[in-house]
Amino acid sequence: MKINTQIIFTILFALTAIIVQAQDCQSSLSVEKNRSFKSVSNYGTVYNLLLRNDSNQKSTFQITAKQLTTTCGNKKQVSLKPNAKVDITFLDNRLISIKDNRITVPGNTTINLKAKIKAPKGTPVNTWGCVEVQVANVNCKSISSSTILSAWILDPSASE
Repeated sequence: MKINTQIIFTILFALTAIIVQAQDCQSSLSVEKNRSFKSVSNYGTVYNLLLRNDSNQKSTFQITAKQLTTTCGNKKQVSLKPNAKVDITFLDNRLISIKDNRITVPGNTTINLKAKIKAPKGTPVNTWGCVEVQVANVNCKSISSSTILSAWILDPSASE
């Protein structure tokens, strides 16, 4: 009887640890007001992002950006050119660069952060720059959440 109790206790403990770990990895990333399509001027453009930590404990998230080769455009601006590579910087709500692209979020809390996209000098105009922003809890093995930012590279001479 003692062995059966120990086995049951061990199994319950392991299952509880697995469930707690799975809950600690839950998060969501979105663009505020779904404004994921923007035009990029000489000064760049800023996207307001919302990062939610759905766990009960504070968690640190690693933020990464992946340049996409597939189109992310809309019906208003169409480009047959390949996507442009853009520069992206992540900022906190005070517009300070996020150190090492890591940010800690209290449990059950949504924070505001910003992604600034800028087209490097010489970037082809009238093209899309498409970036997938990914967040991963540093204690988990996979990406927690992601969103796509679509940046239309304006022709600066057309706005003068």
